Amino acid sequence: MGSGALLHPAPGSPLTQVKLGLVLLVALNGLHAWTLQPRLSGGTGPVPRGVLVRSAVTVLVSQVGWWGATAIGFLNSRR
Repeated sequence: MGSGALLHPAPGSPLTQVKLGLVLLVALNGLHAWTLQPRLSGGTGPVPRGVLVRSAVTVLVSQVGWWGATAIGFLNSRR
């Protein structure tokens, strides 16, 4: 957050607002991943399919969020 503030983003820019939304999404997704972690590592048997699907979606959301925020940051720095 500190390094992003030093870049002097334009809060009114639609791209900056999308980036902030993506960062919020990634943060909330991290909380969701935190709740999944005990279910993935707690048992000795196979992990239920639903937990695996939720884990895969969590990873996908994380990747889309971080890569999207990075791309927007790159685009904003070129202006």
